[in-house]
Amino acid sequence: MHGVFVLGLQGQGFTFVNAALTELMGYSAEEAYAWSEAESFKVLDSRDTKAFLTFVGAVAKADDGQVVISSYRLRAKSGQTLWVLARGSVFERDSDGRALSMLGFNIDVTSERELERLNTRILDSASTGIFVLDVQHVRCLYANPRITRMSGVSLEVLREFGKDQIFGMIHPDDRALVDDFLLGFRVDRDAHAVMECRVTNESGELTWIKVSASVFDRGADGAPLTILGFLIDIT
Repeated sequence: MHGVFVLGLQGQGFTFVNAALTELMGYSAEEAYAWSEAESFKVLDSRDTKAFLTFVGAVAKADDGQVVISSYRLRAKSGQTLWVLARGSVFERDSDGRALSMLGFNIDVTSERELERLNTRILDSASTGIFVLDVQHVRCLYANPRITRMSGVSLEVLREFGKDQIFGMIHPDDRALVDDFLLGFRVDRDAHAVMECRVTNESGELTWIKVSASVFDRGADGAPLTILGFLIDIT
């Protein structure tokens, strides 16, 4: 259920909040209506005040019918921090066309954010290297910290690597093997493959690795676009 509110953009504070929003936040509608503009900020997590002001400012400048989307944290009356996905649009204008109030919709996405944070922690702390690779263009889309530590190359730099740079990290005698490994995914739509090869890091150190990978994402025609791979050091 969506929390709905109308917020004045010229210092009026809240002029409407629905039951779903008051239930989510723990404040009554009467409490919300009594707040001044400054007092209404008490429901914001202080870390996201700037994000909320940016959201409201964008709505104030929006055209009629345009929807602005944002995400920020709120602080419930109980003290609980809640993540919301917010959508806002101009609700009322004056005779000069200046936005007087905005209509907002809040969706509680706290559970999704907590799950996302947990998944990130698991990926970041894993002793196994995990990566997502675009098999059509041979580009790294994601690599967890284990891989960046092994390679000595940051994720930002890895994302800029093309096939030549990625294959430059593979031992020359193993490049044909890796090429065949990737070709298998482009040819066999249900491919799952395992291989062992040698790679070098930024310091020139040689490491034997074992890679297990499966199709991760497909195009509209079912052709594999990306693979999800797991990598372990078997040196």
